[in-house]
Amino acid sequence: MITVNYIKNIIKLNKNKSYYNDRLSELISFFNVTKKEIEDIDRKYGIGSLEYKVNFLYANFFKNMRGSKNIFNSYKDSSFYYSLRQLLGRPDKFNSQINIFNYIEKNLKKDSQVLDYGCCVGDFSILFAKLGFNVTVCDLDIPTLNFAMNRFKNRDLKIKKYGIKEDLLVPKMNDIKFNFIFCRDVLEHVTNPLKILNFFYYALDSNGMIYISTMNPGEKTYINGEHLRMSVEMANTKKYKEFFNNHFSLIDGMFGMYKKINA
Repeated sequence: MITVNYIKNIIKLNKNKSYYNDRLSELISFFNVTKKEIEDIDRKYGIGSLEYKVNFLYANFFKNMRGSKNIFNSYKDSSFYYSLRQLLGRPDKFNSQINIFNYIEKNLKKDSQVLDYGCCVGDFSILFAKLGFNVTVCDLDIPTLNFAMNRFKNRDLKIKKYGIKEDLLVPKMNDIKFNFIFCRDVLEHVTNPLKILNFFYYALDSNGMIYISTMNPGEKTYINGEHLRMSVEMANTKKYKEFFNNHFSLIDGMFGMYKKINA
C-alpha cells in the first residue's frame, strides 16, 4: 500500500539523509545557492506559508501576468523560488492524492504510458517511474523543468521530456497514446484550459484514465496569486462544462479521477 512515508522514501536520492536535507541538497547543487541563502528567505517569508506565495512570489513575479509571454517569463524568472516552494514548502503535497496513487498502482499494468502534465520539480514523475510506468513529462521549458530532468538523471530514470514554449499550449508528442494522464494544479494557470482538455482527450488511449485536481466539475478554483482569471472564468462556461462531461466520466466517486468516454 502506498503511503506518504513510502512516497518520501522512494523519491529520495540519498537514502542516508533525511527527507528535508535530501531535497535541500538537490536545490543547492542544481541552482548553485547556499544553505544560508535559503534559510534567509525562509526566515523572512516562511517558505511553507501563504505569505511566501502571496507576498513574495506573487508580488515579485506573478502580479503582472497578462498574455502568454508574460506568464512564461514570470515562471522562468521565478524558477528557483518556485522550485524552492515545491521542494521545501509543501510538506502536505502528497496527502490528497494517496487514493489516486493506490488506484493506479492496482489498475495500471507495468510499462503503461503515463503523462505527468505540469510536472514542476518532478516528484510525482519520480514516483510513477519507480512504480514501473513509462513516464513522459510536459511543462514550461524553463529551469524548473531542467531541474526535474536533472533529478531524473541522478536517479537513473529514463523519462521523456516535452517543453512548452511561450504559447503555453501543447507540444507535438508524436502520437503517443497514454494510459494515464496526471494533471495536478495546472489548468488554472493556463490561458486556454479547454484546448488542453481537448489535447488530453485525444492523447488518451481508448481505456485511458486521467486525474485532474482543479478546474473539474467537482472543484471551484479560487483566483489568487498566479491563478488566471481567464482560466477560472472559462471553467464556468457552458462550453467548458459540456466538453468535460461529454468526454470524461468520474471513476467510482473518486474526486478528480476520470475515465475517457469513447465517441
